[in-house]
Amino acid sequence: MELKDLREKIDSIDDELVELLLERLEVSRKVADIKALKNMPVFNPEREKEILDEIKDKTGENAKYILPIIETILKTSKELQEDALKERKGR
Repeated sequence: MELKDLREKIDSIDDELVELLLERLEVSRKVADIKALKNMPVFNPEREKEILDEIKDKTGENAKYILPIIETILKTSKELQEDALKERKGR
């Protein structure tokens, strides 16, 4: 395989990742709606630990590269949920 081919493959993967991240953000907004209705906090440390442990198990020796990405995704999801809750309260 040539470098050009590998870069095209990476571009394709990036496109898929963006679609999945957008979908994840939409689901996070829905989670925020449920949390607002049930007066639940955004941060659930047990759930976050569960997610990170599962990712660590699934990724094995690549966990040190994947976990920081997942942690950033979780942080961003919490920010989105906080913003969504603030928005609801401002209505």
